[in-house]
Amino acid sequence: MQTEQTLQRTKQCDDFANAIRREYEHHLKALVDIPSISADPAHKKDIKQVAETAAALIKKLGGTAEVLKTEGNPVVFGEFKSKSSKSHLPTLTVYNHLDVQPAEAGEWRTPPFSLTVEGDFYRGRGATDDKGPALAALYAAKFVNESEVPINI
Repeated sequence: MQTEQTLQRTKQCDDFANAIRREYEHHLKALVDIPSISADPAHKKDIKQVAETAAALIKKLGGTAEVLKTEGNPVVFGEFKSKSSKSHLPTLTVYNHLDVQPAEAGEWRTPPFSLTVEGDFYRGRGATDDKGPALAALYAAKFVNESEVPINI
């Protein structure tokens, strides 16, 4: 049996998700529209662009972020620090990727590198693997941080 507190938190989550849906779709489009194909050296600039876009979005949503250069593709390190005064807090690590596989345009009903929203369906390369889930995790981190849950993400 759910407690009143659990029901209240569920409603808060639902309200948050509904409130940010258009904003989420706007940011998902920005990510999906970048053809960040890591297997193709011709898309090196796109990989850099998607990393910079992600870092800027983390900052916009209240976290800190930096793009780390590597011998291969860049890595984005973002963080949402809890506002709690407790000295030792748990830390949740979320790992996602923003690169995608090549797409044959003829195999798609919609342009692969342009987000198409059809009701509750998102179509576009990376919309469900893994740009969309990465963005959902980012908004969850924002929600948890703003709700002052004592955890670092």
